[in-house]
Amino acid sequence: MYAFPLADDEYIIKKDMATVLTGDKAGMGALYLTTERVVFVGYERTSIITTLAIEVPLEHIDELRAEKTFRLLPNAIVLTTIRGDLIRILVRDRDRWIESIRTQMDKI
Repeated sequence: MYAFPLADDEYIIKKDMATVLTGDKAGMGALYLTTERVVFVGYERTSIITTLAIEVPLEHIDELRAEKTFRLLPNAIVLTTIRGDLIRILVRDRDRWIESIRTQMDKI
């Protein structure tokens, strides 16, 4: 089960299964877009994959771009934070996710 606390006026806009790679960590789990942030809640699947939880407030996103996995699969989102952290997210409907995140960022 994936769970994380929501602020009083915050609600979930979008959810899907995803894989996240950041630094030397990787995780499989659920990706959420809320009215305030992008949240990934992972689970431990094997000893190789680390349990991982990431949340990035939308106002902390510096760059958001689409990439391909293995230069072939159009399923990767690369998110760079204002602190320079690089987060690579593998998710279905990548372009719709990017559009939804940008739309929500424009509202803040």
